[in-house]
Amino acid sequence: MEENRAENQTPRRQHTQHPTHQAHKKKKSGTAKTVIGTILAIGLTTCLMFFAIFMVYVHTSLDLNVDISAYTLKQSSTVYYQDKTSGEWVELTKLHGEENRTLVSIDDIPKHVQEALISIEDERFESHHGVDWKSTARAILGKLTGTSTRGGSTITQQVVKNMTGDNEVTIKRKVTEIFRALRLEKNYSKDEILETYFNKVYFGNGCYGIEAAAEGYFGKTVGELSIAEAASIVGITQFPYKYDPSRGDWYREQNKERQLTVLYKMHELGKISDEEYEQAQAEPLVFTWDADFVPSANVASRADSASNTTYDSYFVERMFNDIVADMHEQLGYNEKTAKDMLYTGGYSIYCTVDPEVQSIVESVYADRNNLNYTSSKGQLLQSGATIIDNTTGDIVAISEIVDKPMTEDMLTKALRADGFSTALGGIFNTFPYTAFAQNIGLIGMTGVRSRYIVATCGVMLMILGLFPKMAAVVASVPTMVLGGAGLAMFGMVAASGFQALSKANLHKKGNIMVVAISVAIALIPIGVPSFYSKFPTWVQIICNSGITIGSITAIILNLFLRDAPDPDEEKPLFSKSAQK
Repeated sequence: MEENRAENQTPRRQHTQHPTHQAHKKKKSGTAKTVIGTILAIGLTTCLMFFAIFMVYVHTSLDLNVDISAYTLKQSSTVYYQDKTSGEWVELTKLHGEENRTLVSIDDIPKHVQEALISIEDERFESHHGVDWKSTARAILGKLTGTSTRGGSTITQQVVKNMTGDNEVTIKRKVTEIFRALRLEKNYSKDEILETYFNKVYFGNGCYGIEAAAEGYFGKTVGELSIAEAASIVGITQFPYKYDPSRGDWYREQNKERQLTVLYKMHELGKISDEEYEQAQAEPLVFTWDADFVPSANVASRADSASNTTYDSYFVERMFNDIVADMHEQLGYNEKTAKDMLYTGGYSIYCTVDPEVQSIVESVYADRNNLNYTSSKGQLLQSGATIIDNTTGDIVAISEIVDKPMTEDMLTKALRADGFSTALGGIFNTFPYTAFAQNIGLIGMTGVRSRYIVATCGVMLMILGLFPKMAAVVASVPTMVLGGAGLAMFGMVAASGFQALSKANLHKKGNIMVVAISVAIALIPIGVPSFYSKFPTWVQIICNSGITIGSITAIILNLFLRDAPDPDEEKPLFSKSAQK
């Protein structure tokens, strides 16, 4: 039964694929792979083509070279004065415009200061070649997803941005910055790039460069900064407005939080030990504006001058304006260019000021009560002072006009008055001095009347005026040495006078009266020196010289009394012509 049932059952059909169908399926699979491969190949080729075109564009159309040496950093100029005791040149003050900067070598920047900056700004600085691709990719991803606002710029890229001043927020600028950073790393060492960063970057509070920041915040040189202080300063660079502690208490708290972040990063990267980390966290930060601040010995003098610059303000101002004028006259720079160069050129300026004398002068002229005098018309006295070292001819102190600032117009008028008085000096200088009389004595003693001798003496006087040191030697000759010659010259003056009088007819009473009155008036300044003290100044200038007032008196009297007839001399009643 079972056998018959098995025989009667229809055998099941096996589902086997036809060879043609299998071949068709394989063909479809191969076609798909070919299409995908072709698409990938086209895409890769297109990318390579675009990349090649882009690279050609980058290297031909973009300026990728950044020459560090070609960029002049804006460095403050320094003014020096010579110490009277030691003879050494000492810093007086700094000249700076918007950027207060002092350049410093990488060798003078402590290792912990460098590591503080690298830890917080670019921890792979020592290993990358200008661009940290990992940080760049993370920054791009964060921008796309909105999860991060931190940039991926390396220290090298920041140097490029600061040197070129290119701050546009564009893809082109960022791409250019990347390629410039790669080029910069090929041309310069890590130390050169790091040194440029420390000297170029803004650290808040008007401080450009690490040296200016160290002095501005802590009254120290960069070599004296502690780990805690270094972390406080380098943390400012990310956001100077927010992390500048000089702006107020809230900003000081933000700076402290940022400092702790820097210290944590340094410790995390193994730049400082556990002990150094704990000490730096606990170290109090004493800034230059704090009550308990004490500047370091190396910058104590600079800190003093920075906190009290009034004593040298006017001298430095006048010196600055004089230098600007000289740069315009001698080098052809306009006023703005000359000032910018002085503020940012890092010049060393050596001046003749004596700070002690300058301080006294300015303290006197700062208070009107010290010069509270009025003229006969009730006008307040206007006065200024310029003090010169007679042995060198150097100006050691100068003041403003009392109770008011010196304007350009007032200075111009003063210079005109000085020039006018100099032009008339040759005339009025003969009044208070006896140079003319001494010349008469010399001519009488020597008998030499050659104009060449006079010209030679004039040239010698001009040379002494142009070379103060030579004049100082001549002026140092003791008066007693010159006394004998002076007596002889005075005697010759008297003898010359007697000789001149002998030619006059002194038998006439008019002539003898002229001599008597002139000599008497000439002796007044000698016998009574204060006789003319109540007269106007111009009268005193003329009358305080006996020779001058005597000569003037003789001339005037001669106009009226010369050869006047004597009263007792008999006159004929009729002239000879009438008698005829």
